[in-house]
Amino acid sequence: MKINYLDLISKINNPYIVQIGAHDGILGEEYGLQEYISKLENFQLFLVEPIEKYFKNLYSVYSKFGDKVKYYNYAITDNNGYTTMQDNGGMSHISKNGNLSVITKNWKSFVEESCIQNIDLLLLDCEGYEYNILKNVDFVKNRPKIIRYEYYWIDDKIGCDNFLTHHGYNIAFCEHDTVYNKIAYDKNSITL
Repeated sequence: MKINYLDLISKINNPYIVQIGAHDGILGEEYGLQEYISKLENFQLFLVEPIEKYFKNLYSVYSKFGDKVKYYNYAITDNNGYTTMQDNGGMSHISKNGNLSVITKNWKSFVEESCIQNIDLLLLDCEGYEYNILKNVDFVKNRPKIIRYEYYWIDDKIGCDNFLTHHGYNIAFCEHDTVYNKIAYDKNSITL
């Protein structure tokens, strides 16, 4: 089955959206997030991007939305501190042999800093680190209703899907891109 995540999120009033791996706000925008939020009167968008040169561009792209958008210049990992990332232009990923040092926060610290109470849509584009992030999400306190995640680079794809299924999500392919992205939606909150 293929699903358009925007069709799912459009059923929710005043959505809270978290995008981890926001890049520069331009690359990856083929999935229509900016077009979608430009039609909304109320929403909150939390953008997380660890690489400074991409992070700097986010404000110029999203500033038209004012204080509805919050910006966080770090990577979400298991620990607070620093890690290295390899930046290959369009693809950046955590790597022991990385050419950049970036600040890291764990999921709990990010949620506390951003004061997120609920998450309607969680967008993950972390070049293989998505499953690691999902394993740290508190599915009791901040259960995302919809998760769009890039699964192509995840080492344990089956483990990731099983993990989400175990936590009460249905899994489908993203209508926009069946090669790289999947959609997980909370079967108790979202009806097709």
